[in-house]
Amino acid sequence: MMHTSPIVPNQTRYNIVVEKIEVGSDAIELPTSGGGDLDETSGSSPDQIIAFFDSGTTLAHLPPKLLEPIVKKILATDPGLKFQKNDDSEYSCFEYSKNVDEKFPIVKFTFKNSASLWVYPHDYLFGNVKEGAWCHGWMKLPGDPEDLDIILGDMTLSNKLVVYDLENQVLGWADHNCSSSIKVKDDESGSDYSVQYHHLASSDASGPRQLMSFVLLVTAAAALQIISI
Repeated sequence: MMHTSPIVPNQTRYNIVVEKIEVGSDAIELPTSGGGDLDETSGSSPDQIIAFFDSGTTLAHLPPKLLEPIVKKILATDPGLKFQKNDDSEYSCFEYSKNVDEKFPIVKFTFKNSASLWVYPHDYLFGNVKEGAWCHGWMKLPGDPEDLDIILGDMTLSNKLVVYDLENQVLGWADHNCSSSIKVKDDESGSDYSVQYHHLASSDASGPRQLMSFVLLVTAAAALQIISI
């Protein structure tokens, strides 16, 4: 099933509007910037939380007002977690030897048009081989702490097909086994193509694991129709 959300117009990036964030069954209170005036050019408000799907970023970067409650609710699932203190690491890591998907909650983002994106524990947690621990990939957004933008990197896009449909001005995604190919059709020529998966391998075994996702750019000049995924 393909989920789609309209792209915010007149932006330098392909942004979409976040309407709800849930950790397990608990909804996160969405912060506001204190503004609220509508931008007539983009049709967006300063109080809206904007998300950007970035395949060039490995982890997910959130403003402090969202990062803290999300991480707090995730880690509260097991109050007995033993955290590893390492001043040289940018990650928050803890000891855990069981199945993370059976213990930790799913994080669900709901965007405009009721489009939902589920981020599973095995997506946002990765093993630190050197330290023998699990680390989470929710990171603090650099820059102004009042900035409400969210950058969702490959961690959240793992095993998903992502489509930037510029003709219809929507961003779409669907769950997909990215070790397999997808079949697409060129509307202009009528030809079918098989698109093979691609991935980036990390040279650092102690960092976030290798992730795979498909990204397709669809334009009016060369529209691609997804035949099968």
